[in-house]
Amino acid sequence: MELTIEPRRTGAIRLTVEKGVVFLREAGMASLACTLNELGESSCLCSASLGALHPELVRIWKLRLTAGREMPIDISSPPHLPALHLRARLQRVRASEAEVQLELEFLEIDQHESTVLGTALLALGGTKLAVRTAAMSLPAVLPRTTHDPYRGQRLGDVLVALGKLTREQADCAELASRKVKERIGHYLLRRCLITPMELCGALSLQSGLNIVDLQGRNIPRPLFSIFSYLTMLKHHFVPFEDTGHAISIAASSPLSAAAVKELETRCGRRIQQFLAEEDAIVKHLYSLHPDRARRHRKNTRYELQVPVAFQICNRRLQTFEDEQIEGRTVNVSETGLCIATSHDLARHDAAVRVRFSFYQRSAEGIYAVRYIKPVQAGYHVGLDLVDVEPEHAASLKEICIQVGLLGAKNRSHRKICSGVY
Repeated sequence: MELTIEPRRTGAIRLTVEKGVVFLREAGMASLACTLNELGESSCLCSASLGALHPELVRIWKLRLTAGREMPIDISSPPHLPALHLRARLQRVRASEAEVQLELEFLEIDQHESTVLGTALLALGGTKLAVRTAAMSLPAVLPRTTHDPYRGQRLGDVLVALGKLTREQADCAELASRKVKERIGHYLLRRCLITPMELCGALSLQSGLNIVDLQGRNIPRPLFSIFSYLTMLKHHFVPFEDTGHAISIAASSPLSAAAVKELETRCGRRIQQFLAEEDAIVKHLYSLHPDRARRHRKNTRYELQVPVAFQICNRRLQTFEDEQIEGRTVNVSETGLCIATSHDLARHDAAVRVRFSFYQRSAEGIYAVRYIKPVQAGYHVGLDLVDVEPEHAASLKEICIQVGLLGAKNRSHRKICSGVY
């Protein structure tokens, strides 16, 4: 089956691509990962293997993949083309039982995106011997690589290939995460070296799992009764669909074969595994049991209400905003805190520099936004400590000790309201 709309503009040039990926996205359903075969300034050719996907997912995507349909895409071809978020129109679709081949036209490309694409084509052109033009028709079989360059590679290597980390950053992160016995992906998020979407995309390339968009998705409450909250917290996943013979789950990182088998034994059905951004999974888990979730922490949190000041920066700890925002702490620990503020920090890819004082001790550090919870007077913002100087880490520990001692003496469990910033 082949569907087409008007031919592409003459004069457009496309180059063959040895490695690259295109994620097709539709709200409320799993994204479709495609192999990027050819790239041009205003269009691309890509193909997706359907054999490994759930039959129902294949059916839904085939219904949506019609010529003329518009959808958001993520496209990258390392090391020349970093990840770009674009909107595209399906120009041509050829589908079979095992594969779908697509021609996409990029829409509303701004100057920056055009420059990035042009630079990537120039870099690709230096290593290519053949150039495809707009007059050429879609080939009967699109070229496909026999070896996936990302599959099975170390996560750090994938992120380096995608241009998200330098080799030095990847090696240092791997060593540091091993020392604290933490997954390298979570370590990179805590250090604000990558965004949740960048981590999710790299894990998808590494594992071959598709991505599902959970942002704004309402998951039926009965699905949460299939697994216990502690099981979902342990493996960091949420179920989002029940097809009758299989349960679809979204995890922040690929689950081991043993973990999948354990879940299948618990629910008595097959598990269909997808990946999702960590922030989205945290949000669903927190909304499910917010009170109980607070008890599962490595460090004790102490109730403390003192003035706090903070500034916003991006995930790479750059571009601090000049504005200083005020609020109050709700609780503190050696690795995180919760603050109350009237300022809307609805930016999960942001980090903040936080400063507060208690009993003549001041603590300052970089924190990543973990969750944002609307309350009557504004917002409660959960923060994870990302970076702190040794002297401030010592001050933070002393503050926690002081608050803990005072809390132990305060048998009435009244909140401590003291200290001035």
